[in-house]
Amino acid sequence: MSEAATANRRGFLSSFQYVTLVGGHVLAQFTLLIALHFLDKDALSAWGWRIGFFIGGIAALGANVGRFALDFTVVFAIAYGSWIIGSYAYIAAVTPSEQQKFGIGWSLKLTNEGGFVVALLAGLVLLVFLRSWKITLVAVIAVPAGLGGHLMLV
Repeated sequence: MSEAATANRRGFLSSFQYVTLVGGHVLAQFTLLIALHFLDKDALSAWGWRIGFFIGGIAALGANVGRFALDFTVVFAIAYGSWIIGSYAYIAAVTPSEQQKFGIGWSLKLTNEGGFVVALLAGLVLLVFLRSWKITLVAVIAVPAGLGGHLMLV
């Protein structure tokens, strides 16, 4: 952040990184304090440690779980479909014995990694032809991964 700031704003902008880091630690300790108040040590060790992650996930989604589930289902379907298509014999068969096993005369010989090519093409089609979904897909993929500020929307 400081590299992108003007000379007189570098300290101010780079301080956000430390403030949010310390703020996150304070919220985590507060969550632990509350959990210890209601749970014993065994329950906290068994399942209670997930409470903070659950709260953080809901907060990151803006409590719009339905929209996230719908959008993530679309992303999952595209990824799974790409894997299935990439495993198709005309794309994935590498050796002549594999081609003979499937009864085909030719193959692109991409192994199962052909699914990555299919996924890339599906992503390009979505981003070019279905522009209204672009923001939604970026929110589903990049924001939970912590990449929201690092992606450039075309």
